[in-house]
Amino acid sequence: MMHPVLALAGALLLGACTLPQPDRYYSWSVVEEDDDDDEVVTSGNPDVDFLRVMIAHQQEGTAMAAEAARETQNPQIRNLARRLERQQRRDTTRLETLERRLAPETP
Repeated sequence: MMHPVLALAGALLLGACTLPQPDRYYSWSVVEEDDDDDEVVTSGNPDVDFLRVMIAHQQEGTAMAAEAARETQNPQIRNLARRLERQQRRDTTRLETLERRLAPETP
């Protein structure tokens, strides 16, 4: 089994290398994914789309941090992962609140 810190670092590096292509409003674009529950639905509003991509990003970070906290034997890594998980959850809540405000009726 791969060390949780190495897995986390690898996932972050992989994510940084696979950013979507530029779009007319931001330096990224929203790509609708075909994966199970990971689908990000585009709204046509670049601000809402940005928030949706960030929400998905934060949720993935939360899951990675939780797994690292569970799997590591290193107390420093466990504490860091737990702090990161709490922060990711707070950030996700803020993004979701703003997304609801900006797009109450957007698909």
